Amino acid sequence: MMLDLSGSMGYGVGYNNTSMSIQEDYSVVASNGTLISGVCHGSKDNVKSDSTTTSHYTRYYCEIPSDTSNKKVTGYWFPSNTDPQRKWVAGCEAQKNTAGGVTSYRCYDRLTRL
Repeated sequence: MMLDLSGSMGYGVGYNNTSMSIQEDYSVVASNGTLISGVCHGSKDNVKSDSTTTSHYTRYYCEIPSDTSNKKVTGYWFPSNTDPQRKWVAGCEAQKNTAGGVTSYRCYDRLTRL
């Protein structure tokens, strides 16, 4: 087993004030580098943690409102929804109320998603 110290899978060296892989995987950036739809941008203080599901490591995530239009969060058909060979690209984990409605999304870091 290898130990990731780079921060590419979660927190680590070089990610002093960011939300590591969550930003990189779920944010939408224009070709000129302008942020269009950010997930957990600004500070790693926006990142929440959950250690109740496993005793071996802490799961880091960002909570995203249910009204987001970011398809990397909600999921999308690739290459398009009309292509007969389309594949569903799952987004973040939907959090639902008792009636089954989506109340928010949890976007987890890479290590948690393994």
